[in-house]
Amino acid sequence: MLRIIDTGTVASDAHWQARLVGLGVTVTGIFIAGTLIGLIANLFDQRLAQLRRGQSLVLEQDHVLILGWSPRVPTIVTELVEANRSRNRPAIVIVADQDKTDMEETLKRVCGNFFNTRIVCRTAEPWTDPALQMGNLQRARAVIVPAGASDATAIKTLLAINVHDELVCPVVVETIDPSTARTVANIMRPNIIPVCSEDIVAELTAQACREPGIGLVFKEFLNFEGAEIYIDHFPPLTGHTYAQACLAFTTCSVIGIQTPTGTVLNPPAERILEPGARLIAVAEDDSTFTLSPAHGTNRDLPCAPPHTPMSGDLAIIGWSHVGPRVISEIDHVAQPGTRIHVHVHPHTNAAQDVTIPHTTNSTVAVENLTGAPETLATQVLASRPSHVILLGYRDCLDPDDADARTLLTVLAIRQADTATARTVIEILDQRHAPLAQATGADDFVVSDQLTSQMMTQLAEQPALAGVFLELFKPAGASVQLRSPAHFHLTPTSTFADLVATGLAHGMTPIGLVHPDRDTVELNPNKTSPLRLFEDTQIVVLAGGL
Repeated sequence: MLRIIDTGTVASDAHWQARLVGLGVTVTGIFIAGTLIGLIANLFDQRLAQLRRGQSLVLEQDHVLILGWSPRVPTIVTELVEANRSRNRPAIVIVADQDKTDMEETLKRVCGNFFNTRIVCRTAEPWTDPALQMGNLQRARAVIVPAGASDATAIKTLLAINVHDELVCPVVVETIDPSTARTVANIMRPNIIPVCSEDIVAELTAQACREPGIGLVFKEFLNFEGAEIYIDHFPPLTGHTYAQACLAFTTCSVIGIQTPTGTVLNPPAERILEPGARLIAVAEDDSTFTLSPAHGTNRDLPCAPPHTPMSGDLAIIGWSHVGPRVISEIDHVAQPGTRIHVHVHPHTNAAQDVTIPHTTNSTVAVENLTGAPETLATQVLASRPSHVILLGYRDCLDPDDADARTLLTVLAIRQADTATARTVIEILDQRHAPLAQATGADDFVVSDQLTSQMMTQLAEQPALAGVFLELFKPAGASVQLRSPAHFHLTPTSTFADLVATGLAHGMTPIGLVHPDRDTVELNPNKTSPLRLFEDTQIVVLAGGL
């Protein structure tokens, strides 16, 4: 052993026989030592290669686990990073069938600064049991399953998760098909929350047509910057009315009540808060969701502030599988006799391939249009529509090409339009939102951003599922805009006066929106005088669309 580990020992041999034997043992030791060194180095190389491939187990706990990859994942990570800034050592783990290095580089390029959040990427098929073990599913505080090109991978991943009966953390799964979302909600466990991206895009597109500036309000609702929706229990308010609860907070706006039987937004002002009821409110932070009574004066209006439904004909340019749902949502809020003209390009969709849903208040006509964007704009505006909707070509083009065509078309429409028709466009990639503003579009819906933000909100607060369900379904309360002129406000009126007046007429004021200035003020301080401009609209929750 001395000769194997110390080649210099052979120098002390005195006879040639001992020297020859010692030399042989020493040479053998050199080969043994070299083999051990090579084996150790190879083990290290294999381990480093495994780490580079993203196939090692995750040691993080209390993390958000994202199973799968889609264009929406960078937006989800961005929102989670913002939400995690108040947490101690937060982590986000992504397990997807993508190269680990590619995922990390994409997130760094799109998201930028991760602040205090640790990002861990692993490569595996997200619906396999080894992938779930690799992502440390049992120790996650929330799970997000984004949909890819179809619902197949998301559903397989969901079925793999469903086997783990002991898992109680919220699992937010995105679906493309609305029927799949309904099936998941009906047959899966309560902690599995489906989100249908098609429903969100269709509903917000229709609302953006009806209400100028409504997109700003929902953007404020869904992101983690500024005001957010919180739910909390306040025992001192038990037995009080909903109107009294709304005026019990100076720095946040109550919008509804959540009970074990369900969620109710904008309930009657006289409804009594029963024991166990929790309040739903819009606040800057959960720390501001505290009792601080404000006093408001009812202006005693002769009638409720009117809401004008969408009027005039519409033109829809472009088509995708979201189109039928958009038409259904528009038909729900349109005045009887409304005409909708759908213009499709034969290279992307032929008129005979467009499926039109059943409509009640509107009639739909489909025609093929060809030509450059400026020619297309002239043909579309010939019917003098009051609203023009440009849907993204999500079914036949990649997001870059689809958004480029949409933005070029809306720019041509804005230059050719002399009747100032409202333009609402769908953007597939959130990075193109500044370009949409530069084209002069009146409103735009960023589909991947809205879906990603809602999924992130649900992962952080699963109780918001009932709130979003109420906000995005056709019946029930919805976000609407009212003119300040109908509230008979004075220069000294406060937001508390506005709240008291709105509650007396069946609506819950929650803020102000200034479309021309591209700003929104949710839950302004109830004791300060209101700042109103020419374009200011009152944001309320109300029914009766």
